Amino acid sequence: MIRFLPGLLASALLMASAPVTADAQAAGTTTFELGKLNGDWVDMAPALAPIERGPLRVTIHSPHHRVRVHRNRLRLSRLDRGRVGADFEVELEGEGTLVADLQAGIKQRIEDHVIVPRQTLRITGVIRLAEEAGGWRITFEEMPDQLEVAIESRWLGQLVATCRGFGSFLPIDCEAFERDLQTARIPMPRPGEHVLLPNTYLSDAERATFVRFAERTSQPGNGNPQH
Repeated sequence: MIRFLPGLLASALLMASAPVTADAQAAGTTTFELGKLNGDWVDMAPALAPIERGPLRVTIHSPHHRVRVHRNRLRLSRLDRGRVGADFEVELEGEGTLVADLQAGIKQRIEDHVIVPRQTLRITGVIRLAEEAGGWRITFEEMPDQLEVAIESRWLGQLVATCRGFGSFLPIDCEAFERDLQTARIPMPRPGEHVLLPNTYLSDAERATFVRFAERTSQPGNGNPQH
């Protein structure tokens, strides 16, 4: 299965194969509700971006967690030169274990329960679609560097107190560090990275809809040419 949060958009793009109306196809835009993404996801989160403030560095990961996706919406639009614009929105919440390794001359590990409060995330990017033997390749062209997810944990206060202890003799902005600790930053796929959707994940009708969208995208004259 694709990694959960940086790949949630990728998963959405891969499963964006519900039937669309002729008017929507002609306009070059279609919007989907992706039922396969809704529900509970367990232990699927990727590595999180480290937090760095001066000499203070905190590496964070979540070995055990559960995230519930309440709803989602994906909007695809045809751009120039065979590119596809993707706007993905998802409402989710969750909880789990978070492990933080702190380094600032000394090393300290803190482990605690973390809450992901209910929130809506939005990702906007540009992709390309290409049919291959056995499936579809989704190549990322433009994506945000990171996806920010609000989190809550009891150890935030402990880490801030540790920062202030270091701050008495090291140049550390502990107020900014406290804000950093309230957000999990998840690296997104970089330009040129791709994922593959096997055809076995799609019904014949879904695959036909996907083919129609990709074919219209690749036709000359579709999209808005750049100047």
